[in-house]
Amino acid sequence: MSDLKRPDVISFVENALRDSHSKIRFSVHAEERMEQRILGTLNLSIRDVFRVLRKGKRDFEHDEWNFELNRWSYAFDGFTVDGIRQRICVALVEPGVLVVTVICPGNRDGY
Repeated sequence: MSDLKRPDVISFVENALRDSHSKIRFSVHAEERMEQRILGTLNLSIRDVFRVLRKGKRDFEHDEWNFELNRWSYAFDGFTVDGIRQRICVALVEPGVLVVTVICPGNRDGY
C-alpha cells in the first residue's frame, strides 16, 4: 500500500455508500465506540454514521496514518439528525470502506 493519501476519497466513499450493505464495514473499535454512544446519552446509530459520510465535509486536518492498518484514515465531520456533531474516520479497503472510529468532538468523554 502506498503511503500517499488518495485524492478520490469522497467519490470512493460515495460509491461504497450506494451499496452500503456489502461495502461499508465497521472495525471492532468503531463498533465499541458506537455501543458506548448508543447506551450513553448521545444515542448514535449506524444511520447517523452514514448521514455524516453522505452529507458531512471532509476534515483533512484529522486525516492520519493508521499504523495498525498500514494505510491512511480519512476524516469526515458532520451532524446527526439530532444535531450532534460527529467525526467519522474511515479507511479505504477494497472493495469498500472500513469505519475505523466514531468521535463526538466536544463530548465530555472526548470520543
